[in-house]
Amino acid sequence: MGGEYLFSFAALGADVNYILTGQRTIIPESQQLAEQQRAGYGDHILSNDEKELLDNYSSCSEEGKNSIKTISASLAQSAKRMKQ
Repeated sequence: MGGEYLFSFAALGADVNYILTGQRTIIPESQQLAEQQRAGYGDHILSNDEKELLDNYSSCSEEGKNSIKTISASLAQSAKRMKQ
């Protein structure tokens, strides 16, 4: 029965090796890119911070998602003005 749980976790994207041993599995960059392209993220390999941001966004209510959109748009506009 334990194997079935681990298989389910792996299907959801969990690092089963980390669950069992505490050691992270190193995924080749080409595999990371292929997985992210399948998920709709395009050709950019996401950093851990970007993945965390997307995970947090996905977990939010619609009100929370709207707040994140508003804040990120404001910060991006400010950064663009500072570059000019």
